[in-house]
Amino acid sequence: MKNTSSNIKKQSNYFLWGGVTLIGVLGCVVWYFSPKNKFVEVGETQIRSDYQKQNDQENMIAEPVIEKKVRSSRFRCVNRKYPLAYGTCHPDVETLQKYLKIYKEDLGNSGTNKDGVDGMLGRKTIKAARKRLGKNSFTEKDIEGMKTDIKIIKI
Repeated sequence: MKNTSSNIKKQSNYFLWGGVTLIGVLGCVVWYFSPKNKFVEVGETQIRSDYQKQNDQENMIAEPVIEKKVRSSRFRCVNRKYPLAYGTCHPDVETLQKYLKIYKEDLGNSGTNKDGVDGMLGRKTIKAARKRLGKNSFTEKDIEGMKTDIKIIKI
């Protein structure tokens, strides 16, 4: 009887270690065959863990690749005359921006004083103009009215 009892204990230990080993091996197989294109955001960059292929297809080395986030579109001056709308670069856009700054609107940190007054009618200026003035296109008459308002406020 002692023999059978000790044999059962030995067999249960083998089953226990065999089960743990099997689970570990299955975990490694799942990890190995899972997709490696997982993104982790870190501030303004994304770190992508990806297998980079070398010239020879046999050697694959895991290296983190750092990619810069690219804005979908950058501002470009496409118009330099009236009516002032998105994409306009004109000296009178500065008047509009100064008018919006009176109301403490956020225009970014571009321009010579880093206050957003740069003469370019971009995304932030349009957003502030829609919020404060309810328009996103301005005529010469609108700008002249703003110029007189600025002069009156400064006096």
